[in-house]
Parts: sequence; C-alpha cells; structure tokens
Amino acid sequence: MESQAVPALTAPESVADTRTLDRSLVQGIAWTGGAKWAGQLVAWASTLIVARLLTPEDYGLVGMASIFLGLVTLVSEFGLGTTVITLRDLREDQVAQLNSISLLVGVGSFALCGAAAIPIGRLFHAPELPAVVVAMSAAFVITAFKTVPFYAVQGAGAR
Repeated sequence: MESQAVPALTAPESVADTRTLDRSLVQGIAWTGGAKWAGQLVAWASTLIVARLLTPEDYGLVGMASIFLGLVTLVSEFGLGTTVITLRDLREDQVAQLNSISLLVGVGSFALCGAAAIPIGRLFHAPELPAVVVAMSAAFVITAFKTVPFYAVQGAGAR
C-alpha cells in the first residue's frame, strides 16, 4: 500500500464565496438600517420644526388633511412597486407602460383629493382645509414619477 500525499488544507472556493456573500449581506443590512434611522431622525426633526413654525390651528389642519391623504395613499400605491420587483424580466416598453400607469394613478389621486377637498372641509367645519388638502395632494403626482424607477432599482438589487 502506497501512501498518498494529503492535499493542502484550503477552503473550497464555494466557502470563500459564501464568506464574501455573508460580508455583503451584513454590510447591506448595516447600510439599510443606517438609512432607515437617518430617515426617521430627519422625519422627526422636520415634524418638530413644522410644529414649532405653525400655529396649533394650522398644525391641526395638516393633521386633518393627513387623515384623508393617508387613506388615499393606501389606494394610490396600487401595487405597481411590487409588480416591478416581482416581474424581473420586464422589457423597456413594459416598464414605460407601468410608469405611465403610475403617473395616471398619481394624477387620479390628485384629482380625487381636489374633488373631495371641499366636502372634507365641510365635514371638519374648517374652511381653510380644502387648500391644505389640495396642496398636500400634489405629492401624489411627484411620487408617481419616482415609483417605478425606485422599485426597479430595488428589484435589481434583489437579483
């Protein structure tokens, strides 16, 4: 019986790849956590600044408008972001169509808020509220422009 040489003990390439992947995962989690904390701090700071700058009556108007706009936001997201992430092999024309749908939903949400602004003002007995609702609902149009590109980048990161 002949003795065989024992090959050098080295980690297989798959283990090295796993370590690199683990390190990348930890870094991704750290960056995401840091970004969420920073976003939360900015949100709290801006809320405190707005609360300080506005009179209590004006801050109450923003709160009343936020109740309605929060409900419209739930409907306006329309699942387009999830669609972009889930369907990874979208052609350029399909992404453009989804972007158009997103813009239509954003404009529709803005129009809905504009139409509902006066009845909401009457409901809350606040004649100044319709202007606040319309001004704040402009964010739906702005957000519509970023929805598909944002989730396309999120989906590309998950691939």
